Amino acid sequence: MDLILCTGSLHHVRPIEEMVVAIKNQLVPESGRLVFNEYIGPIYNIHSAERVATINAVLECIAPKYRLDAAPYVNPTM
Repeated sequence: MDLILCTGSLHHVRPIEEMVVAIKNQLVPESGRLVFNEYIGPIYNIHSAERVATINAVLECIAPKYRLDAAPYVNPTM
């Protein structure tokens, strides 16, 4: 495989070393890539005001017909 994505999932794996070796064995040698995204901290989806502004600036660049929701992003409440 050229690319393997792990989004918020590796922290569920107990034998992490075995998992990484298994992933490596599935990737094309020298050019295959593993991309993973794991949150760090107590609340992973509460963003600073600056980050919310950046998220909304990026969303404004997407034509409304290609967006699932035309409303600006707001932090979820607890």
